[in-house]
Amino acid sequence: MDMSIRMRPSPPPPRILVSGVSGSGKSTIGRLLAIRLGLRFVEGSELRSEAGCDFEAVTAVMAAAANDGVVLACAVLKRRERDRLRAAAPGLRLVHLHGDGACLAERLRRRDATGPAVAQLPSQLEALELPLVDEHALVVEVARAPEHVVGELLRRLQVFAT
Repeated sequence: MDMSIRMRPSPPPPRILVSGVSGSGKSTIGRLLAIRLGLRFVEGSELRSEAGCDFEAVTAVMAAAANDGVVLACAVLKRRERDRLRAAAPGLRLVHLHGDGACLAERLRRRDATGPAVAQLPSQLEALELPLVDEHALVVEVARAPEHVVGELLRRLQVFAT
């Protein structure tokens, strides 16, 4: 009789994409989530080209984090963009931060009343393709304090991991 204990291998550290339109709190929530999970945080706006988000750089970050995990904050508004990232990073967890237009606009005005983000918000909301059920995204409302949003995400990520 074999009395050895068979342990399941540990899952690799998560690679998490925190997405949403301007004002949804991607950077704030992404940083807090990375701290709580002990992962590196990458700001997607630092991976930009003149045409917008540099998807080659984003996919490289995700691929390189296969063994270490990462939390990346990046708008990624279109389904085809999310599909591309999932193809480059199997097991990618998508967190989508959702809020109503008035709440998001108010956040942007508090951050920078004259900035271009306030003016761009309507077009971002129009371009947004909300994650569908088959994307298995963790969609959270952002009207609450960031610490509460992160707490909810940690609970939901734990349920997913078991």
